[in-house]
Amino acid sequence: MPINIDAGNPRRGGALPLLLALLGLALPVAVRAQEVGVVTESDLPQVIDRGRNIGVLDRPRPEYEPTGIRRGSFKIYPSVDLAVGYLDNIYGASTDAKADGFGQITPSVAIVSDWASHYLKFYGNAQLQRYFSQSIENQTAYTLNAEGRLDVTRENNIFVSAESRHAFEPRYSDNSPDNAQRPVAYDRRYGLIRGTYEADRIRAGAAFSVTRLTYGDAQSRTGLAIDQSFRDHTMIKGSTSGEYGLTPDASIITQFSFARVNYDSSTPATDRSSNDIRLLAGINLDLTSLLRGRFTVGYVDRNFRTAAFGSIKGLAADFRFQYFLTPLTTFTIAGSRFVEDSTIDRSGGYFSEKVEARADHELLRNLLLNAGVTYERDRYKGVDRADQIYSISGGARYLANPMMEFGFSVAHSARTSSGAAAGAGIKQTQMLVSVTFKR
Repeated sequence: MPINIDAGNPRRGGALPLLLALLGLALPVAVRAQEVGVVTESDLPQVIDRGRNIGVLDRPRPEYEPTGIRRGSFKIYPSVDLAVGYLDNIYGASTDAKADGFGQITPSVAIVSDWASHYLKFYGNAQLQRYFSQSIENQTAYTLNAEGRLDVTRENNIFVSAESRHAFEPRYSDNSPDNAQRPVAYDRRYGLIRGTYEADRIRAGAAFSVTRLTYGDAQSRTGLAIDQSFRDHTMIKGSTSGEYGLTPDASIITQFSFARVNYDSSTPATDRSSNDIRLLAGINLDLTSLLRGRFTVGYVDRNFRTAAFGSIKGLAADFRFQYFLTPLTTFTIAGSRFVEDSTIDRSGGYFSEKVEARADHELLRNLLLNAGVTYERDRYKGVDRADQIYSISGGARYLANPMMEFGFSVAHSARTSSGAAAGAGIKQTQMLVSVTFKR
């Protein structure tokens, strides 16, 4: 029996009360950007969509989608996002927090092939964020991406991707210096080649990737430089996955990956070069009009080159489920337990345990509401420190027409730290109002 099964039509039903979406009874969250954790990212994401269930964010809305500009066999999709925001703790201080407003401009363009088979896409954007009074916090980020897919047969293909990104770590990241005057900037270079094979009940994949991360030096509030070059590293990773369909609703899945992480630092105290092995197995479900998702559990072993850091090993887990309360409301819950690299003295890494929940509700065909909450616990090896990170968020998108949409979001994040080597506690609240023009 094939893994891919017949698509079902989404049911339409009565609207869930607005209050439920805003309270966030099962809401996820803004995922925090922490590029040190790229080892835990999967180059072979598991497919959970068999075409039987359609979430709120997945539902096509052709009357509000941009038409693009045709150039031969390609379509060009330009857009620009204009936003005004407010942040109540711009420096991520534990005391004497300073607030400021900011303006943000994000132009982007996507060039996508319009072929019957194969696929090619180029994408680029820039994000210019300028504060009204605290100009030292001004940020300019960008992303450049190119990807393509060669369809060997209808089900089997080869996919390649390359990306260059310049971005900034959030203040509440575990690896952000507590006394930094501005967020740490980093550059990420990423290349991937992936192949997939599918036949009858079987789906298999293999991938190879290279990631290069470099970090800019931070500056303390007293004007001193905070060296971050010890974090620069290159990761080479190989991954495989397999899936076997038991029934039209369920399949068993396996994942294996090996990553070699090489840090530029030759100083034992900061050289966190390591080998990371991860093996997971579990189940993939797609129950009509009810639930879809995956759950995997297994083992992770991070073995550091520096003897003082030793190794970190133990239970690993990764899951993501979507519950379709009605055709207009989708609840998502996700979580993971993996090893991350540390920037704390005498600690090579830590177990990061995350749980996230999210609700998406289609109040109107062109008015989408969302809310989310997340919890993360990080326990360091080698030092007495444990961090907890909480976040709650909510927002709305109004699709005015194919060329314009409006957005609103609010998010509150907090980090607490305990133990003899505890870091600073941080709380931040951000609000953002935006308008996007697209073609």
